[in-house]
Amino acid sequence: MNKIERITAAIQHRPVDKVPKGELGISDELMQELTGKKEITPDVRIEAANALNMDMINRWCAGTKETVLSTEENGNLITVDLWGSVRRRTAYNDEIIETAIKDVEDTDKLVFPEMSAYDESVEEIHYYVNNSDLFVMAQTEGVLTPMSWLYGFEDFMMNSCTDPDILKKFAFDLADHYAGLAARLIDAGAHGILIGDDIAYNTGTFISPQSMREIIFPALKREVEAIKRYKDIPVFFHTDGDLRAVMDDIVGCGFDGLQSLQPTANMDLRSIKENYGDKLCLMGNIDINELLPFGTVEEVKKAVRETIDIGIKGSGFILSTCNILTRDIPIENARAMYETAENYVIEHDE
Repeated sequence: MNKIERITAAIQHRPVDKVPKGELGISDELMQELTGKKEITPDVRIEAANALNMDMINRWCAGTKETVLSTEENGNLITVDLWGSVRRRTAYNDEIIETAIKDVEDTDKLVFPEMSAYDESVEEIHYYVNNSDLFVMAQTEGVLTPMSWLYGFEDFMMNSCTDPDILKKFAFDLADHYAGLAARLIDAGAHGILIGDDIAYNTGTFISPQSMREIIFPALKREVEAIKRYKDIPVFFHTDGDLRAVMDDIVGCGFDGLQSLQPTANMDLRSIKENYGDKLCLMGNIDINELLPFGTVEEVKKAVRETIDIGIKGSGFILSTCNILTRDIPIENARAMYETAENYVIEHDE
């Protein structure tokens, strides 16, 4: 099997020759260690993925162009993004200091970005498809995460209680927008679409499961259906956190796969595999909070083997961390994770 065939077989719950492997991302620092290159380019991303024998590459495509408004004395940039949110950009993260929507009643006044704003991301996906042998997953947005930064997280939480009808309509508008972006990414050659939309803490969903069913899941279902109407292509869902109360809802949205399966958020792979392994391709479950940053090489190898033992049965499994390979992970542990998976011998039922 080649890499595209291997990932495709896993998604379709067909037998695979080797454990399928991939990540939502690799930190710049780790890519630099893996490749010896300082500048991060598409070619370096491909080289880093190949250095770990990955079968998949994923790229976030939600439009990153921003206008710089000012530079602070410490070098941090104050920018305005495509949606009108003002951000403080530091070396490692960003902080929203002025939301795009000041009052929930002004939601309809928000100006959505033109599709041309995503041209760079679309071109990058086209490059990966034509210059690598990897399964190319293109990541776009869902609806809860955009609302949380367009309103501000606290205001979003409050608005979900006080103005659910406004949020429900807005969620549909966001779903349509990002389904439109997904269509462009499919035209660029993407083999799959990943909708990234963090919806949960380690102890449950950000808003109640009832509110999720009223506001969020109908919009996510609409987004998945729109993508699949355009082309019947695999669509995955990424979210961290404890999803046990809404797993049936995630399945009901029509997703082909679920990425993260955060072990520190009560996402027990054995239980999820038993209950949903025939409905979803499961991707993730390797801990990035304790195991990979602080574990020994032998501890990493042991955990990876145990995870594969559970996940690979009946196919429908792709090995990855529960988020990305972060800069806190020693390169020897990243290598141990992927070498263990590469050398794992799958025993097929006779």
